[in-house]
Amino acid sequence: MNALEIALASLLFALCVILEIYIGTLTTALAYEKYVFEATRHAQCKAAANSTGSLVVATCLKLGFNGTFEVIPYNITVN
Repeated sequence: MNALEIALASLLFALCVILEIYIGTLTTALAYEKYVFEATRHAQCKAAANSTGSLVVATCLKLGFNGTFEVIPYNITVN
């Protein structure tokens, strides 16, 4: 294996790692937005469990890449 092949293999490996992190970040963001959407889409229903009048309280639990959990509360007013 010559130096060019080693450099190319290293470059492709680094590209794969970067793309994996990027796609993982996009997947996490999409799941986060989907959770907020699901928690708030029935806000105007009278029997919705997650709404009190026009105020919706939603929480989202995020798992970071370093293993930390983050709970984000939302208070969303729906007219």
